[in-house]
Amino acid sequence: MNKDIEIKVVSDIAIAAIPSEVVENGDVIWNIYFINLKKSTVENVLINARGEGVVDGEEKKTSTLRYFLGNMEARSFKKFELMLPESIVLTNQYWVSFFEEGNMLDKKYIFPPGSINSQLLKIVPIINQLGVFLE
Repeated sequence: MNKDIEIKVVSDIAIAAIPSEVVENGDVIWNIYFINLKKSTVENVLINARGEGVVDGEEKKTSTLRYFLGNMEARSFKKFELMLPESIVLTNQYWVSFFEEGNMLDKKYIFPPGSINSQLLKIVPIINQLGVFLE
């Protein structure tokens, strides 16, 4: 029976962190985007977001947030979360689920601590701004 189950690979979907503003002490606030790089619409996009890690020897966890983006047209993007400087030191995880051609697909995107960093910026496809992205 397991041989009859087709596991589809998720491709051409990305999550990006793009700096939006610098606050008084020089820290950066980042916007988090979902990007559909496909040449087709993906439907019912749902994202579960959470952060966790150790800060100053103490275990920290954020709340799990859920974002429903609905249908995303081909080669489009949508901002769905604001990341404050306190969260950048955590491992930030985005579990993305969506339908494509009647199949439900999902993929986990993980930004390890230190990976959302102004030193690692490159041009993010579709958005055409400097940021950090995972495909």
